[in-house]
Amino acid sequence: MINSGCTIVVGPGAKLAVKEIAVNFAGPLTIRSPGNAAVMFKKAPWRATSVSIALPGSNSELISKESRLAATAGNVAISVGDMLSGLLNGASVQAGAGIAIRVGAESSLKLSQSDLLGGSSPITIAGTGPKVALDLGQGTFRSTAGFSVVVATRDSSIAIKDGTFDAGAGSILLQAGASTLTIQAGILGTAMVDDVQLDGRMGVLVHTSGRGSTLVKNSRGSSLSEIAVRGRAVGVCVAEGFSFSAPDVVLCPSPLPGIQPPF
Repeated sequence: MINSGCTIVVGPGAKLAVKEIAVNFAGPLTIRSPGNAAVMFKKAPWRATSVSIALPGSNSELISKESRLAATAGNVAISVGDMLSGLLNGASVQAGAGIAIRVGAESSLKLSQSDLLGGSSPITIAGTGPKVALDLGQGTFRSTAGFSVVVATRDSSIAIKDGTFDAGAGSILLQAGASTLTIQAGILGTAMVDDVQLDGRMGVLVHTSGRGSTLVKNSRGSSLSEIAVRGRAVGVCVAEGFSFSAPDVVLCPSPLPGIQPPF
């Protein structure tokens, strides 16, 4: 145990690499860089009361392999700039409160066999610019306060395969106060859900806008309200091999030409 918090500043173009080192901080952990940087964890469990990673520069890297990053009381907040190369492989991110991940334009973030486990606040993953690619595969995403994935930007995509999403007993609060588990991609983007468990007490919504593609296959889910899989009239929407339980299930409705469903 280190009886304090810790701030690590990584210089522009520099790398922080942690391998097989376990650290437990009694205060908050902050890792930041004024420019592009690389932060890498391998087989390294790090714990602190809260965790903040800020890499605002373009072309940064964030890699965690077989590691655990945990905030024992507060939030885990990860914010990166444009053109991120991000990979969590066999990793775990845990928070006593919430987990917030924000990536910039033209970023790629892949979670493979990794877990995001939130506490008293929601888990959110958001893309803030065009051409964001999120790949969430073979992981568990759980928070009693809910979960949201939103990359509602042009040419962005979300791919989810063989994962479990559990919103617990709480509602999920997103844009405009909607209380739903939302997976959303933007114009010309793709929202793909394959072999996934989707549970949202106050609703589950998978959709794209514009000419995007919404694909839901071989998946299961439940809600006390609505489960909806939607695409725009000019896009593609496919729902097959599913098992959904909710009072209202809407799967790829066919709007009249020129009329778009409200989202």
